[in-house]
Amino acid sequence: MKSVNLLDQKGPQGYLFLMNLDGLLTDSLLPHYTSWQEQLKEINIDLTQAQFYKFQGLRDSEFLNHLLKFLKISLPISDRDELIQKKNQKYLHSIRYLNEDDLLPGVRNFLVGAKRIQIPIAIISENVNAQFVIEQTGLKPMIQLVIDGNYISPPKPDPSIYLTVAESFKYPVKQCVVFENSQLGLEAAIRAKMKIICIGDFEKFQDADQVFPDFNRIKAYEIINWFRIM
Repeated sequence: MKSVNLLDQKGPQGYLFLMNLDGLLTDSLLPHYTSWQEQLKEINIDLTQAQFYKFQGLRDSEFLNHLLKFLKISLPISDRDELIQKKNQKYLHSIRYLNEDDLLPGVRNFLVGAKRIQIPIAIISENVNAQFVIEQTGLKPMIQLVIDGNYISPPKPDPSIYLTVAESFKYPVKQCVVFENSQLGLEAAIRAKMKIICIGDFEKFQDADQVFPDFNRIKAYEIINWFRIM
């Protein structure tokens, strides 16, 4: 991925959608878990789903650092780097056949609807392979900007990347809608004072403005109408 000049990005007036990727738009979250699980077994760590989802939304290096701290395990930096590299190789191998069928329910129709009414969409993902996932699943024509884990610093839940992208598109925060499926992303959006829609369980995302089980339940124009009258 080439260097991204955020200041060159512009969108029409109205609303800006800022979206996570893995597990929100694409069925590419499970491969992260299985890749981590397989790799961590080599150092005698049995990664549970609960542990994985606790730190979901962090880039690999941050994920590993937080996990090791949580488990009270010490590991040299050189070993961590090697472990991350091997995990990423496993992940890329597992998603090599990713395609449009791996979009989650309702995603394509939702994004097509957003494009039809000229809502710009920015993908903000800690996945350093986000560009590959987007191209493989056919999302590229509907996305105006992709910021992957190579460019997000500091990571979520720091709101800086949301605020920087909003500024680059020249949208005030009150006209930005964040779509998330992780607690860290939700916290970042709250701190950015943006509107928030979460996809998943209501009990998990009670602090969001709206929560839906999937994208089949919503349309882009409905979201705009909801927030205009709030």
